[in-house]
Amino acid sequence: MGKFDILEHDLVPEFRILNREEYQQLRKSLGIRKEDLPWIRNSDPVCLRIKEAQKSAHCPKCDGKLVESVEEREFKGVTTQKKVMKCEKCDYYEPVLGPGQILEITRRSQVAGHAVAFRYVVPG
Repeated sequence: MGKFDILEHDLVPEFRILNREEYQQLRKSLGIRKEDLPWIRNSDPVCLRIKEAQKSAHCPKCDGKLVESVEEREFKGVTTQKKVMKCEKCDYYEPVLGPGQILEITRRSQVAGHAVAFRYVVPG
């Protein structure tokens, strides 16, 4: 029996990780913080599969290979590090799924056509 891919099942909705700019736009439009969103554990089967898929992903812009990298940011004298997947060929990057990230979940809906929900990834 072959390996089952949970992300390819008909009943599993589409998942996408929001980047910083998309999160800021969501925060402003809804007037909420990350912690106010419903939570999803980092150990959820879908989260584990997304992390696995990121390791073998290709750039949507140029089809180059995405490699894991560490991005450093400084704010008020404090330097933070965040894992990202960067393209070897162009400037494209996306965050690595982990605690603190926001997932956008798009489900097919008979009434609305599609329904969008958001989840805050927490440790566990």
